[in-house]
Amino acid sequence: MGAFNTFVTNDRCFGCDQHVERGFQFKFADKWQYTYRTGDLLKWGGNDEGDPRQPLVLVDCVPEPCPNCGFDYDWSDERGFRLRIENDRLVGVEGPLEFDALVFGCYVEMETVKAELQTCQERLGLWTLWEENQEYSAETHSNAGEWFRIEPNALGAREYHRVDWTGPAFLTVIHVTRRTELTELLSSPNLTLLTPGPVRERSYSKPDDHVFYVDSKAEVGDTGSYSRLADTTKQRVLVFEVGADLPVFEFVPRMVLPRNESG
Repeated sequence: MGAFNTFVTNDRCFGCDQHVERGFQFKFADKWQYTYRTGDLLKWGGNDEGDPRQPLVLVDCVPEPCPNCGFDYDWSDERGFRLRIENDRLVGVEGPLEFDALVFGCYVEMETVKAELQTCQERLGLWTLWEENQEYSAETHSNAGEWFRIEPNALGAREYHRVDWTGPAFLTVIHVTRRTELTELLSSPNLTLLTPGPVRERSYSKPDDHVFYVDSKAEVGDTGSYSRLADTTKQRVLVFEVGADLPVFEFVPRMVLPRNESG
């Protein structure tokens, strides 16, 4: 996680149902392993992240395991916790919250999208500092806890976002809790809201299977499980996308062949 600070509070554990003193790690203000409690003022002037003296900031925070029973929350991009900060004073932890995500297709290049966002920086609550990875991406956060990322529509980007978009760039916003408001704020001729499709499921069938499709529980692109299956059974394994008539891959022990080359 890199340098971070810790907010310590008395929290009821979902595992043992006891009130315990638990730490929540967060990145905001001067990141220097400071420990804070409710009512403390944040320190600035060092390894700073974010902007000081904001009326309200919600910052992602990661709970530490319960010191009593070791229970750990299932923290992910879909759910998590936020630390509430008012005028640089720590108020408390909110959550677990359910997070949403927005994906916009951009009709213009990355730098134009960034400039457009900066014209409404105050309304969006965007942080002043942007992290830029040369021509590959630009990202920042908002006072409402969202993470904004602009990236070019490079090879593989459409597959990653599960959208059909041929424009020059994407704007992704994750950890969203104000979907309707944010969608209205980002209404622009240069942006179009995209709806991700379902993750493509894949199934396998051995040549002598009586049932054509067998659920493999593997994720898209995870070919390792099929390869191991072929090695274990010493049999060929045909891999299908659910709903498709023709196999995508054919696995033989220690070998993977595209279907049109397998013979």
